[in-house]
Order: sequence, then C-alpha cells, then structure tokens
Amino acid sequence: MEKSDLTPRLDWPELKLQLEELTENAPTSESVDAWLRRWTELAVQLSEYATLVHLATMVDTRDESAHQLYADYIDTIDPQAKELDQRLKQILLDSGVVPAGMDVPMRRLRAEVALYREENLPLEAKLAKLGMEYNEICGNWSVEWEGQTVPIAELRRHVESNDRGVRERAWRLGADRLKQDRQKLSRIWGEMLDLRLEIAANAGFDSYTDYAWMSWGRHDYSPADAREFQQAVLKVVTPALSRQLERRTETLGVDSLRPWDLTCDSRGRAPLKPFSGADELEHTTQKVYARLDERLGNWVAEMSRDRLFDLANREGKAPGGFMTVLPQRWQPFIFMNAVGMSIDVRIMLHECGHAFHVYQTGALPYMQQRDVPMEFSEVASMAMELLAAPYLTRDRGGFYSDEDHARDHSTQLEYIIFTWVMIAIGDALQHWIYANPQEARDAANVSAKYLELFSQYYPHVDTAGIEDEIAWNWQRVLHFFLYPFYYIDYGLAQLGAVQIWANSLDDEKQAVTQYLAGLALGGTATLPQLFETAGAHFGFDEKTFGNAVGQIEDRLAELAG
Repeated sequence: MEKSDLTPRLDWPELKLQLEELTENAPTSESVDAWLRRWTELAVQLSEYATLVHLATMVDTRDESAHQLYADYIDTIDPQAKELDQRLKQILLDSGVVPAGMDVPMRRLRAEVALYREENLPLEAKLAKLGMEYNEICGNWSVEWEGQTVPIAELRRHVESNDRGVRERAWRLGADRLKQDRQKLSRIWGEMLDLRLEIAANAGFDSYTDYAWMSWGRHDYSPADAREFQQAVLKVVTPALSRQLERRTETLGVDSLRPWDLTCDSRGRAPLKPFSGADELEHTTQKVYARLDERLGNWVAEMSRDRLFDLANREGKAPGGFMTVLPQRWQPFIFMNAVGMSIDVRIMLHECGHAFHVYQTGALPYMQQRDVPMEFSEVASMAMELLAAPYLTRDRGGFYSDEDHARDHSTQLEYIIFTWVMIAIGDALQHWIYANPQEARDAANVSAKYLELFSQYYPHVDTAGIEDEIAWNWQRVLHFFLYPFYYIDYGLAQLGAVQIWANSLDDEKQAVTQYLAGLALGGTATLPQLFETAGAHFGFDEKTFGNAVGQIEDRLAELAG
C-alpha cells in the first residue's frame, strides 16, 4: 500500500511571527481558553513538521537529503522554537490562570520551565545529531545469510529455527555484526553521556538521574521507587522466569539453556507464520479489532484508508517499530519492520493500542492535555496485545488456527515474564550508569555491569564462552542511547495491562470500556488516577507483582491442559 503524504512542509518565518504575536498578549481568566487553543493551533504545525523530517530519516536511513533537512531543522528552527515555547510557558505560568482540566498539565509545564536553559539548546542539538548517527549505523546492519545480503532483523526467524545449529549460527552472526560497530557506538555513547551530564549541570542538577526524572515529568514516583521495582522483579519475577526456563530446558532436552534457545518452540514445532505480507498484517488486524470493539476496527480502517502504515522490513530502513503522532492532523502513523513472524503481530497490536490513545484524546482542546505520561501511554499499547488475544483465531477474523493460537498466547504470556526481567536489568543498568558517570563513560565498563546484571537476573541462562557477546548486547537497545530512563515505563505499564486483561476475563465489555475511559483522560490526571480509571492499580511492589505473576501462571497452566 502506498504511504500517506509525508512530505514535510513549513513556512517557519510566518509561523514564528504568529507565535511571537501570541507572546504579546498574556492570557486572562476570560481569554485563556482562546489563547491556549491558538497556541495549540500554531504549535502542532511545527510539531508535525518536526515529526515528518525525523521520520524521513527512519524510513530510509540512506537518504542524504532527508538527513540534511533534519540537521537543518535541528540547527536553525528547533532552537528558535524552543525559545518561543519557553516564553509562552512562562507567560502562562506568570498569568496565574489555571484553566479547567489543566491542573496536572500545569505541573508538567512548571517542571519544563524550571529545566529550561538557553545554553542547553546547542547541546541538545548535538545529542539529536548523535542520535541520528546511531540510527544510521543500526539501520545499515545487514548480514550475509546463505548467499544473500539480508537486514539483521531477518535473523530473528532463524533464531527461532528448530535446528539448534541454525539458531546458534544466526545468533552469533548477529552478535558479530554488532561487534563491527562496537567502536563507533562506544564513541557515540561517550559523547552522549558527556553532553547529558553537561545539560544536567547547566540546569542546576548534580545528578543526571534527578534531571531526567523531572524531564520525563515523573511526579508520582521516585528513583527509590524504581529501585523497589528492580528488587521486586528480582524476588518475584526472576524465580517465575527460572521455573519457566527449567521447563524449557527439560522439554528441549538440552544440558543447559543458551541465549539462542530462549525463543524457539520448545516442542520442536516450526515457527508460526501468521501472515505473508504487510498488507495481510494490516487487513487482518483491522478484522481482529472490529470483533473486539467496533470503534477500534473503525480506527484501523481509517488508518488504512489514509495510508498511515509503513510495516514491511526492507534494507536501509531504521530498525524497530513505533507509533508516532502527526500532530496537526491528530492522526497516528505506525512504523514497523514486519517479516511475517508472530512477534510482528504482537508489535502491530501494541502499536495500534498507541494509535487508539491518539484517537481517544482528540477531543481534548489543548496540546498540553494530550501529553500522556509514558507509564500510561504504554498501558494503552500493552493492554491491547492482551485484550485482542481472544480474537486472533481464524474463525474470529484472526491469524491462527486454534492450536497455533494457544501456542502463541502461551508464548505471549511467557514473554511478559521475560520482559519484566529484561526491563529491570535495563533500568538497573541506567541507574548504575548515571550514579557512576565517569566510570560509565567507558563503554567497556557499561558492558561489564550489563553482564553482571544479566547473570543476576537470568541465572538459568548459560553464557559460558559468549560472555563478551552478551556483555555488549546493551548497545542494541536504542533507549539507552536516545531515551535514557525510558525503560521502567514499560514494566510499570505491563503491570497495569495485566490487571486490565484480568478484568476482561470476567467482563470483557466492561474492561474495554474502562480502558477507553482511561485513555480519554489524556494527560489530565495523575498516574494513579489514570490507572484506576482504566481498572488497574498503580504499584511496583512485591504484592502487585505477585498477583500479576500468579494470574499469568494460572492461565499458562490452563493452556497447557
């Protein structure tokens, strides 16, 4: 399917003039609604342009003109726009007016104003360019496999092979390809770390952790709570994962479980092939969501009609999958690298959950109200992976036979356990990095810490002889390079999603209704309020994890018969 019109268009001098005119009139209690609507109307034009120029570098990492356009935006428009944005925020705060529905967004605005430093703008521009360089490197990861050059993402299907030799060869080939760019990525890492420390210091922070916490708008939990999360995973989830991996070791009939044994089918069945191309993935997803709830199906149909999907994997395309918002249209756009695997279905369902969040917040009048905390944004996506699961059989419009669906759903639930452990490792790693920044500037020290954490949280995985490859695997994780501390969000959100799924087992219609009600709040409520409205408890303690893990293990036992 052809892509939507993603051509970036912006008359920056004219838009800048209009924004400057807005700064000349401070809002009053009578005019603040019109003032905020006008600010939103102007700001989304710039935001959409920024989204599109960045997206162009992801769609084709080899497009030099796209990279130059994005670099020009970073160097010329973005600093001016941030300065104007800061002035408008300050004007609103100085007015003392708090419009209805803006109590929580104003909390974020105050933090953003407090963090802003003009001297950080060129440093942030340098970070953005380094991020572009990181994406370009990763987007060009290709390997030779059986006489053909294929994107590294293609190796995923071979790591799921029933032939253990094939699995190992594919895993090692991917690790070797990463090793070729180790020096480049380590240089980028060191430069990024230095810039982040300087940015935090300029803003008056001794610790980048504290700066990042405020930057992410985390007002409802603390770094100490994050450490509680890490310990709760270690005490509750790691034992559950070990039980899971012990069963896998026995079923596979191997002496020890190696990293390439973690995602194959333990019973020796061939990898699932739920769809044969991006169009089939798109159209079948629409049918699945139409069965779950008519509104969801209509939204996916709208995205198809407006060509808001780029799903197929291809050479030169940046890795990963994400949903991004086109703010002026207030429509979602989903970017993926689908290769026909079951994980691609889950990624699609996940990103559609983000898209539904966009549609549900469209009625909120101010852009600040649509700024959703990441911890709840990911509830929207992760809950959809689970809520859609009953409709993935072919007789209900989906991808699988009954037998294959039971297999896929078991894998999905097992992966949640695996994911919590992976997230705890990543979160603990980042807390160590920014508590020990001088030591962490050397990427080799980060690798040593990653290996230590991996061994602690994955005691059942045999890493003998491949310690070096495991240790450097953190360089694959774009969050560590581009979005520091954006990782625990997934773990907290997964807890919320499992609770919403548990609700659906009792009353699916009510669970979906509560879910959509939570989404509709956008960023106008606190995290505990958002979770509660959606039917979940916001927590990260051992009890909350214990309940969620128990629910998953009970369902896995049912599926196993």
